[in-house]
Amino acid sequence: MIYIIFLIALLIFLITRVSKIAGNRNTYNILDFGFFISIILGLYTIFPSISFLIFKDNLIFLGSRINNIQPTNSDVSYLLLISISIVLGIFISYKFSSSKYNFELQDIKFIGNRVFENSLWLLVISTLLITLIKTQYGLYNIESYAGTYTTFWKIPTIVRQFYLVFQGAQEFSKIIILVGVFQRTSINKKVLVLLIFIYLLITFDSGGARAGLFVNLLLIFALYQLFIKKFSKKKMFLFSLIGLAIFSLLGLFRGGLSTGDIVLSSFLVVGEFTNIWTNALHVLQLQSDGLLSMPFNVRINEFISFIPSQFLPFEKLSPNDWYINTFYSKALEKGNGLGFGIIAQSISDGGLFFAFLRGFLLGKISLMFKKAVFKSNKWWVFPVYLIIFLGLYSSVRSSAFITFTNPIIKLFLFITLISLTIKPKNNYAHKN
Repeated sequence: MIYIIFLIALLIFLITRVSKIAGNRNTYNILDFGFFISIILGLYTIFPSISFLIFKDNLIFLGSRINNIQPTNSDVSYLLLISISIVLGIFISYKFSSSKYNFELQDIKFIGNRVFENSLWLLVISTLLITLIKTQYGLYNIESYAGTYTTFWKIPTIVRQFYLVFQGAQEFSKIIILVGVFQRTSINKKVLVLLIFIYLLITFDSGGARAGLFVNLLLIFALYQLFIKKFSKKKMFLFSLIGLAIFSLLGLFRGGLSTGDIVLSSFLVVGEFTNIWTNALHVLQLQSDGLLSMPFNVRINEFISFIPSQFLPFEKLSPNDWYINTFYSKALEKGNGLGFGIIAQSISDGGLFFAFLRGFLLGKISLMFKKAVFKSNKWWVFPVYLIIFLGLYSSVRSSAFITFTNPIIKLFLFITLISLTIKPKNNYAHKN
């Protein structure tokens, strides 16, 4: 127990070190890839570990999966060591870099009027196409959260692929428009943020996925932090606690509340955190028993995810899909998902060294993207940076590099479409 507490403290210490090296004294650089990954990874490791210590003698409170696995102190410690190795890799890559490339407002290239207008058109067209597909294939008014997934996966593959392209276009154009609005000084940005916040809360479906709401609120928060006012560390910590509490409660409302749920929610023991943690425990157990056999096409999926399945000579299968298909096929039939997770992925790859290597590479990639924003004169660099940033939350829950590779072709297509009618004379320099 003492060793687990020590490892939790060490993980928190490393995350704070990453925050210091990635930002400045007065605030947290939430837009830094390495820091954001460290925070999300910490949440998915620390809270389940604390919950394990609290309910060690009654693991059924943490769910039937954990109760069936019956993890030991050694298992929980190893998962913490994996997370520590990843964060340490990020820290080392930052520490020994010649520059951190921490960009500020003046480094963001201005979104010109033509880019802004074309993005509006792309948003309208993509939204109409998404609505058309949803109407045609009955994706509206589905009673259950799980039913949304089962219905979606019954759609023909080619239609599903186009739907995801249109969804990506909608997201990318929305980001460009928001950045363009924040850059235009004639608009009262605080009123704008308030209106967007109210709209997101009103339109949120408590029975649906929380990730969409979380990502949208995170985007607004990040833009406010960059363009309007930087929050102090104390305020950001307070907002984070409130956000975690709301995130947890939404999960409970989605599944139905009970007295036991309310008790567990006070420790943030909801499926969102424990599922990914349990996946890692399960993979660790399979590995220990010599039963872990992950196919090659699953291992390389995060590097080829941008290639349509029709152009591959083998089955395209993500770690998430492989895991639930292999071990929880009945849950899949009901429309449930378990994710996989960067911790489970590191265990399946070989353990602590590979966890450190992943962290180190993630740190280097983060610095590369920050350098691009810092030095590039292209209008699309910062919107692309934001798209990757918002996807990092899913990387911790699925696989490490999927967020960087999956949107490659789509982003190239969107940037080309938006740039088609843009001439060099319409490029704008940023105005302070």
